[in-house]
Amino acid sequence: MTETPDLKRTLRREMRIKRQGFVNALPDSVRALVFRIPPPQVQKLMKQARCTGIYIAKSYEAPTRHYTQFMHENGLPVAVPYFADNDSKMEFLSHNHDDQLEPGPFHIMQPVASARAVTPDLLIVPLVAYNDRMHRLGQGGGHYDRYLAENPGTKTIGLAWTAQQHDNIPVEAHDLPLDMIVTQASIIEPEHISEGKKA
Repeated sequence: MTETPDLKRTLRREMRIKRQGFVNALPDSVRALVFRIPPPQVQKLMKQARCTGIYIAKSYEAPTRHYTQFMHENGLPVAVPYFADNDSKMEFLSHNHDDQLEPGPFHIMQPVASARAVTPDLLIVPLVAYNDRMHRLGQGGGHYDRYLAENPGTKTIGLAWTAQQHDNIPVEAHDLPLDMIVTQASIIEPEHISEGKKA
């Protein structure tokens, strides 16, 4: 019988191809308008948080630049994932609007090592796939799973394109549901889906 990790690897490949095709097909006019301003529910959580951790988006991931800019403009503390090397656990370092970023070991931009270490209590996380039961299929490294295990009570918001929705996501014991999912067309919360709210 195929094990859950194998199912996850197969699904990641399929969903990354699907996501890439979806993003490539988006008109530039649409792509310029989505994920520009955090919806009110997200803004409220950002303002309540001591610090919000947010990922630096790679190609085809739901973009985060405008969300980060919103927090900077409103004086809200921001942190970005940091890896000392390929084998290090994920940390979060403080990030201000004029702070320099540099390529990290996973070819993702990250703060310089001298930035201040912080512990966000709200995370905006990347994902490869999601379902309406708030489950997330991550990148496969387990970095967020380990961070959340070490920091229970941290709230999580997933950003995604609608094309990343998939009903049958394999779930393991360590997979924690998200508190909210924001797509370019909807806001998904536990047992509630609000359609048509532009993110």
